[in-house]
Amino acid sequence: MATRTGDVEQRHHRFKRAVDQELMLRGSRDFASLDVYREFLQTLFTRLNAGRSQRLAEEMKEMRELPERRMESAKRERVKVDSGSLIYVDRNVYSRCPAG
Repeated sequence: MATRTGDVEQRHHRFKRAVDQELMLRGSRDFASLDVYREFLQTLFTRLNAGRSQRLAEEMKEMRELPERRMESAKRERVKVDSGSLIYVDRNVYSRCPAG
């Protein structure tokens, strides 16, 4: 399975390629205004995502609200360093790597 970052990068690449193809079919890369260009991009984006709306709706039904407060992403421990520069966490032994 691809990473989320890879998925996003691939989708971005495909969108850029689709924009390029649409501009070639249009016959010009010039637009009367920035608003006309934005409308061109929005229309293309909507068309490209049309087939995804059913899958998105299915996923949205399964999603839950985020918790009110952020969950801790790590467990915090107070540990002591022994005379050999070792620490013990949950029956695991760790040492500080020398700077190199």
